[in-house]
Amino acid sequence: METIQVGKAIRDLRNYLRLSQKELAEGICTQSLISQIEGGDVSPSADVLYKIANRFGVDINYFFDITDCPRLDYVQEVFFQIRQEVRKRNYRSVSKMIESEMSNPLFQTKVNQQFMLWHRAICLFYIHGEARKSLDLLKQAIELTDTTSKNFSERQIEILTSTAIIYSEIGDFKNSISYYEMALFHLKKRPVVQDKSIKIRILYNYAKTLTTTRDYQGSLDQVNRGIKLCIEHEIMCLFGELHFQKGKNLIGLDFIQKGIQYLEKAMLIFELEGNEPFATIVSNEIITYTNVG
Repeated sequence: METIQVGKAIRDLRNYLRLSQKELAEGICTQSLISQIEGGDVSPSADVLYKIANRFGVDINYFFDITDCPRLDYVQEVFFQIRQEVRKRNYRSVSKMIESEMSNPLFQTKVNQQFMLWHRAICLFYIHGEARKSLDLLKQAIELTDTTSKNFSERQIEILTSTAIIYSEIGDFKNSISYYEMALFHLKKRPVVQDKSIKIRILYNYAKTLTTTRDYQGSLDQVNRGIKLCIEHEIMCLFGELHFQKGKNLIGLDFIQKGIQYLEKAMLIFELEGNEPFATIVSNEIITYTNVG
């Protein structure tokens, strides 16, 4: 086991998990020693390596077999592809990807198991309609992170959002709203948020649930917050969907013409994005409400 190779593996995993050297070293060794190990200057003792492995949530054998494991950028690419397919609602494709990686050693780490469990739960609901099993898996996924009830990770917050969405899908709006509020609460407590789109996704899905319950004004408030964030951070994520939802809420509040204007903005955004299916849906909505008006 080469010192430089082990040091690089530790550094890559630490960066991947977004831990500082100080956070990794706490209760194990000094930050200086972590720096030396990552730099390949010293080799960690068996005891220190074991504790580092536990901190990462990986088996200590990971460091002995690292040359046979895929690189972390491969894991990140798989995660990216899964998230892309989820947004396209290609749940069967997601399920196949998860199945194909089940035996991959790199996906046995706690953090990677959490990601896979989260998306297995989503597939279980949308492919098989098994809400209770899906919610149980989401709960297990949240508990896989070594955080406390006071400091949820960004991924845990995303899992809370998935839980809220499923509760909304089955008509349990009370629990759904509770989980959206919980997600926003924990997101607000984070000192730094790496993924600025997380809050936008929470606000959009929260708004959809409120619209379903006919709380149009409450939904409109969430939509306006989401649109503001999109503009502030120059993020197109859900920009069209938020305008569509704003139009629906305004129509629900009897501001028909103003609502149609926002539906038209949404259609334009979808057309610019090349999202013809959504543009067609919005176009049909505009025709419907124009005729009603």
